Amino acid sequence: MPAITPTIMILLIINVGNLLKGGSNFDISYNLGNPLNQPTSEILDTYVLKTGITLSRFSYATAIGFLQSVVSAILLIIANGISKITTGESYF
Repeated sequence: MPAITPTIMILLIINVGNLLKGGSNFDISYNLGNPLNQPTSEILDTYVLKTGITLSRFSYATAIGFLQSVVSAILLIIANGISKITTGESYF
């Protein structure tokens, strides 16, 4: 287990970076969404897209996207701190 700890930490940091992006669910949620399942299949990325393009609220959609990026950066810093505490190494 100690030999693969750095690999586990790198995978943790990568997965935390994709946490708010919905992983690979954007394509699935956007392409398979219809009026019947839209309230339950809406993720943050599709909401930003529909708000910005469909409703022409560009500044609001930009603010949501920027807030998503800030929260993702904070989560990455926290994951890097956990990695530094656990393994003694920082990865960025």
